[in-house]
Amino acid sequence: MKIQDKINAYLNTAISTTVVMVLFGLFFALFPEFALNLLRLLLAAGFLLAGFSMIMSRVYSRFVRLFSSNFLGAFLIVIGLVFLFYPGILSLIPMTIGLVIVISAISRIGYTMELKNVSKSAYITSIITNLLSLTAGVAIIVYPFDASAIALSLIGFIMIGYGLSDLINIIVLKKHVQDFTDRYNLVSKFSGSKKSETNPDDIEEAEIVDSKKK
Repeated sequence: MKIQDKINAYLNTAISTTVVMVLFGLFFALFPEFALNLLRLLLAAGFLLAGFSMIMSRVYSRFVRLFSSNFLGAFLIVIGLVFLFYPGILSLIPMTIGLVIVISAISRIGYTMELKNVSKSAYITSIITNLLSLTAGVAIIVYPFDASAIALSLIGFIMIGYGLSDLINIIVLKKHVQDFTDRYNLVSKFSGSKKSETNPDDIEEAEIVDSKKK
């Protein structure tokens, strides 16, 4: 796969992820109570099903040891019951969302720095949107959100803001994919020519040393 195709594939995936983030943000912002209960029930159901299937797997596979299968299955069931009967554990979800946003923003920094040598206006725009994304992520992590509907609604609005700023950043980066490709090819060509110039000398020197030893 060419470097241009790799960059486009990465940015297209980033667009999909950002759109999903915005949709979740809208869902959290508009229907916080329903989203909170639905999220808790989905997590509880997922862990309970995983736990029961793990315990039942010993019936279908002789290669799974009874103890390990039952132990892990019981552990997953306990987690599912905790999500089902202890809603307060959902307070960890804001931190998870914040970490996802921060990691996503950091992953764009490399391309943003490359824009400095391509387009000043695009570079400034990308820097601003990256800073907004990082600020949103850090705010969610640092601020002590609880598992209330109001908190989830606020997180939803932050996710929408992050998504829109990140989408602008990705669009700016996509406009300069060809510039990234040209710079990459230029650097690769320079590195290749440098290696081709030094390799013959290294080989000749090695041959002389080897002949002296003989």
